[in-house]
Amino acid sequence: MNLIAWGSVLLLILASGQAMATDAPASTKAPAASAPPVSADGLDYAFGVKLQSNYLSRGITQSDHKPGVTAYGELRYNVSDSQFYAGLQPWSVKLPSRPAAEIDLYGGIRQTFGPVVVDAGAIYYEYPHNTRQYFGNGPVTALLPFVGSLPLGAKNPSYYEVYAKPVYTVNDIWTIGANFFYSPNYQNVRARDFYGSGTLKINLPANFSVSGELGYQYLGTTSATYGPVTYKSYTTWNLGVSYVYKVATLDLRYSGSNLSKSNCYLDASDPKGNMVGQVASMRSHWCDQRVMASLSIDITSKDLK
Repeated sequence: MNLIAWGSVLLLILASGQAMATDAPASTKAPAASAPPVSADGLDYAFGVKLQSNYLSRGITQSDHKPGVTAYGELRYNVSDSQFYAGLQPWSVKLPSRPAAEIDLYGGIRQTFGPVVVDAGAIYYEYPHNTRQYFGNGPVTALLPFVGSLPLGAKNPSYYEVYAKPVYTVNDIWTIGANFFYSPNYQNVRARDFYGSGTLKINLPANFSVSGELGYQYLGTTSATYGPVTYKSYTTWNLGVSYVYKVATLDLRYSGSNLSKSNCYLDASDPKGNMVGQVASMRSHWCDQRVMASLSIDITSKDLK
């Protein structure tokens, strides 16, 4: 079955209202919606680390298809069916502006309504110590401004998104959910950004599970400073299998998008498509279909009691 067929099956399942997971891997950067709070009222915390063969976000690599690592720490305060939280998560990245890292600062509330958990909040993507900015005029690319040239991206691409992520636990096997993200200033170039997706998780015997996500990324037009340029909106998906052993999770996932190599270059500004000092190829493989593996360790305060 090809990827379009898999996507159609997933969409039909979601539309029929049958299933999806609180911890189903998503191609979004923000933390997955939490299960209903199980700790007593009061302060709680969680932390963890993940090793991954590729850092993929919404179908586009953030690590040039190279291995990477991330870690996070999250403080939580539980009151009845509400959980307020704030966290920090750095990622190793390889991006056009060559930042030292990506640092996600996020916070919000997870509210439980019976089998439904609604996670709403905001996340700020900080890219510190950017060292490179490209300028272009047609197909010619340079590292310094030249006559008639325009910057191809912000010197500092840091920006924020707000999000809402409802999750419905149907039973011990099926869970369904959705992700909604919005920013008026995508990558600090004044383009609007909206991401919406549906997710599905099926728990299997022996601590195995299968999960998937089908999403649509809408990207708008930059300010005149950068062209203006209208980015290409696209569909993305991922499908995988996970195994949990105590606090460790091993995940193998197939991810992709429907972006062509030229549209991928437009959205991602892959430096390999720039060819400084030459005519740019204006093509990128950063949105190709890929298999990725990850090993994560997640610990909460109750695990240490």
